[in-house]
Order: sequence, then C-alpha cells, then structure tokens
Amino acid sequence: MKKLILIVGTFLTALSHEAAADYNYYNHEQFVAEYNQRQTRPLKKFSIGADYVMGKLDFTDKSIDIANPLYLPDEEIYTARASNFDDSLDSMNVNLGFRPWKYIGIELFYQQALSSKGVVGQEHYAGRDRFGLTEYELDYKAYGIDAVFFLPLNERLELIATAGYAQYSFDANFDINAYQVSSAAFVKGNSADFGEDIGAFRAGVGLQFQLTNRLAFRAMYRYVPLGGEYIDILNEFTIGVRYSF
Repeated sequence: MKKLILIVGTFLTALSHEAAADYNYYNHEQFVAEYNQRQTRPLKKFSIGADYVMGKLDFTDKSIDIANPLYLPDEEIYTARASNFDDSLDSMNVNLGFRPWKYIGIELFYQQALSSKGVVGQEHYAGRDRFGLTEYELDYKAYGIDAVFFLPLNERLELIATAGYAQYSFDANFDINAYQVSSAAFVKGNSADFGEDIGAFRAGVGLQFQLTNRLAFRAMYRYVPLGGEYIDILNEFTIGVRYSF
C-alpha cells in the first residue's frame, strides 16, 4: 500500500511539473509573440489634437496712465499697472502632428485665449458724488511649431519633451468708469489700450498615455519666456488628446 501511494505521488508530482513547464512555456511564447507584434506594428505618423491650457502670466511693473473720470475736468491722472491684471488666463490649443520616427516628431499649433475680464478695484474720494470701477479685458492668440521628443517608459506610457518657437499677440484694454453714488448710473469713463506682438522660444515636459493604437492622452508643463514690455513670462499647464492616423 505504501509503495502504491509512493508511486502515485511520484507520478502526480512529475505530471504537475510537466504541466507547469508547458504553461510557463506557453505564456513565454505568447508574451514574445505579442511583444514582437507590438514592435513591428506600423507607427501612426500623423496626428490631430486639442489641449486645454491653464496659463499663469507674470507681468512687468509697467504703468498705464488714464485720465481719472472721478474729477471734472480730467486734470487728475489715474496710474494703472499691468501687474493689476489677473495672472490666470486659460486658452484652447489645436494642433497637427507629424511623427516620422519613433523618438522624434513635430507639431504645428494654433492657440486662442479665453478672454479674461474682471474688476481690479474700486475708487471713491471723500466729498465726491461718484465712485469709480477699474476694469480690464485681456486676450491673446498664438501660433508656432514644436519639436517633440518621445521616450517610451512602457508599452503605453511615454515621457515627452518639447522645444519650439511661437508668435504671441496680446491685446488688453484697461478702463476706469465713474458712476453716481446715489443711483449707480454711469457718468463717464476713460480707457487705455495696449498690445504686444512677441516671438518667443518655449520648452515643455510631460507624459503621454496611449489608450489605444490611435488615441492618446497628454499632460504637460510649458515655460515661455516672453520678455515683453508688459508681459514677462507665461507658464502653461495643459491636458489634451491626440488622435493618430
């Protein structure tokens, strides 16, 4: 009886080892086949995409002089500063990409800001029957080209870096409007405008996740040293998608 148990046990052990070896061999062969298939899969060279861009602006301390409508006649000057503008300005970016090699590609883009409006502050002087609101509007658009460098981290995730050049066009309007204290009726307003056209180099770093062979999600940080008279630096945080074909 003991010999029978020993023989059966030895047989079952040998059978389980053989099955495990066959399983491991199958999994290894399947892994190699799938890996080779991924490596030989043709690279999708062209892409279209869109990004939502969260921008942070650094302004210079450049001043803007406006005749103060709280006084009649306009003998007093109200001095506004570019740094009074809200430093958050979001935008939308659309792009067309070409990736002829696995590690390098290029993207052409056009970007349009979502116009930023707001009230900087309120002015009121003792003995006057009016108060003033200082208001602004800021807008910009940009277009340019980026070289994109890809470093695969695994089969779906890539580290990306960009370096490029873009042309930025900023338009801003700065108003101070006077209203009656008793009725809040508009009395008079004065305004100042400024615009800047700036060409600047830009660089960025981020991650791209390949959801399918065609669809990818991308998140990036980009630094743009504008060096303008009113606007010095633009920092961008972007999230977006790319569709390859």
